[in-house]
Amino acid sequence: MDFSEGKYPFGKINFRMPLLRVKAIFPDAGAAALLKYRWKDATFGFSSLGDRKPVSREDEIVVMVVPDYQMLGYVEKIASDLSDDPPRPLIMWNPRLISEDVGVGINVRRLRRNFLSVSPRVYQKTLFLPF
Repeated sequence: MDFSEGKYPFGKINFRMPLLRVKAIFPDAGAAALLKYRWKDATFGFSSLGDRKPVSREDEIVVMVVPDYQMLGYVEKIASDLSDDPPRPLIMWNPRLISEDVGVGINVRRLRRNFLSVSPRVYQKTLFLPF
């Protein structure tokens, strides 16, 4: 089947979704700056975990890309900021919040007790087929 140029078996599919303000937060400022420079037509905002104010009140959905355990304090602060009224979703894509390195045992226990145990987990796989 040829789906190029909007040719679908049952006509052209037109999805209308409300525009939401999405903010993508990256682990470091260099990655965020590089992607912002290269992705000029992005319909979402860029930020890094180390920014002074990575999330604003206007951001409706926040996606953290590969947050790691060294930045756990920033992750917890952002999650806390997003829990105000009304609460806003925080999506962590490929989080690496627990390290298997020797000597981080107390950090892992604190992480589980203070952050991961009170955060709801939602998993969803969706397969989208254009027909």
